[in-house]
Amino acid sequence: GLLQEKGPMIVTVKIDPDDICQSCPHLGPKGCRQRDEASESRVRERDQRALRTLRLSPGEHLTWDHVMRQTGLHLDNESFEEVCRDCQWLPLGYCRESVEAARAASNTELAITKGGTTP
Repeated sequence: GLLQEKGPMIVTVKIDPDDICQSCPHLGPKGCRQRDEASESRVRERDQRALRTLRLSPGEHLTWDHVMRQTGLHLDNESFEEVCRDCQWLPLGYCRESVEAARAASNTELAITKGGTTP
């Protein structure tokens, strides 16, 4: 996928509709309108919870690897459930798989770094 291309992928942290949202048929001029007029505010609240948990701020320009490292380090099972509690995608399990992969990568990186070798 786009975020798995070779080389450092630079992303901009946003709480507004992003590139992934652009092809969604529920995206309106004022943001998400999937369920009702309050959909966008629910999405923004979830985004804010995620940013606080990952220790990221809107407007930051980071590598995708950095975002995934933050995910692996800061999004444990409890915080994952808290951040994503009202997301319609949660029952599908895709995000959980990605978070677990990020955790595994972060744990490997930490083990290598603690062993005196830099990744």
